[in-house]
Amino acid sequence: MASNDAPPPKVSKELEHAAEDDWKRSVRDAAKHRAVAQMENYEGFKNMVSVAHLRPWHAENLKDHSGPAPPAFAFAADGTRAGPSRNPGSLGRPRDARVTSFAPPENSMQFDKTWRRECVGNAARWRYLGAMRDEDFAKVFAVDITGATLGEIAEALAEGFERVVAASEKRRANESRDGEEASTWRGAAESEPRAVASSVVGALDRVRRAGRFDLARRLISGKAKKALASLFDALDGCLPGDAGFEKADGVEALREAFGVVATTNER
Repeated sequence: MASNDAPPPKVSKELEHAAEDDWKRSVRDAAKHRAVAQMENYEGFKNMVSVAHLRPWHAENLKDHSGPAPPAFAFAADGTRAGPSRNPGSLGRPRDARVTSFAPPENSMQFDKTWRRECVGNAARWRYLGAMRDEDFAKVFAVDITGATLGEIAEALAEGFERVVAASEKRRANESRDGEEASTWRGAAESEPRAVASSVVGALDRVRRAGRFDLARRLISGKAKKALASLFDALDGCLPGDAGFEKADGVEALREAFGVVATTNER
């Protein structure tokens, strides 16, 4: 008859090692994904993966080493949460930082890196798109464009053009341009909404030529679709009826390509 105080069955060393190896593999794999998401350089990637399995001894809640351990670089020596020192490849820009100028992207990877890291908010994305030339759009989106990126571009263009129109109306109301910044967007002066409208039409025309555009436009969010509808209506109102290509072919062709229905009555 077995005693109730009998010791638990022994676990083989081989099984213990296998379980430990499996845990190390999982935390290192998670560290790799985390490093890639943060766009770390090679040194940062290597360091994050190499210490992923270590446990911070001074963390009060981990001194007993029970349960799954978070990565060691998540804590400082006194047990408080901390992060690794920032390096050129990490996501370290403050959210309120304003990037005033952008260099045109050389390829899709550079565009995506700047779009995610530097362009915090639609205002920065508007400026970044304004720094791009037709050939830049062709290089960046030659292979494909995702639905998420397409939606973000649509929202940034809609919000940016709305600010241009609002600023123009405010200037007309005040009848003064003293101290006005001579800013441009894709070569068009932002003080001239009609010129900016023509540039926005050109930018959208380049975007619709992206690889897998038809799939991407079907995947954009409802918010992005509303932004596109309001943007096309604003472009219609800004470009005169006799503008030829810009209105008759440009905006209407874009409306059809993006699958957006006009929300206002045609003038």
